[in-house]
Amino acid sequence: MSTAVQTKPESVQVEPNKIIPVFALDAGNRWHKFGYRDFQAKIASYRAVVPVFQEVAPSDLPDGTHLAEIDEIRTIVGTGAVGYGTRPTYQNADGAKWNYAQVFLLASLAECGLFGEVNIEELRTVCPDTQNSEQVAALKAIKGKHRAVVNGKQVDLTVSNVAIYDE
Repeated sequence: MSTAVQTKPESVQVEPNKIIPVFALDAGNRWHKFGYRDFQAKIASYRAVVPVFQEVAPSDLPDGTHLAEIDEIRTIVGTGAVGYGTRPTYQNADGAKWNYAQVFLLASLAECGLFGEVNIEELRTVCPDTQNSEQVAALKAIKGKHRAVVNGKQVDLTVSNVAIYDE
């Protein structure tokens, strides 16, 4: 059973190379929630880094689980990460969920079916403490251009602005 709340309706599809004016992301403790236009969904807030020698195929992962590869670091996001020995983000040793916002964003885009060139004009996200410069800096780092392979598909992501709000 998928952990996503809703299947993306045809009416909110974004064609490749189109701009998404606003994308919302809340990398929560147990669920990360996201959406754009009239579409909203969530996936379990689990993440596991997969060692390079371990074979993982996106087709082997359960619904609501995504494999993001950024600079040769492979991360599984969603309930399928539990099989790789992880716990919810807030229970991990570092507990710093803001440091993993980029991988959560990539998994969110995959859950929406957004691959190829993706342009987000404004990413709206939340932070546990907007007065904490480390947390804010980690989220602001999402602004710019990013390249990744998610579920075996190339994603060229451009985020023009990041707006951060208190949780």
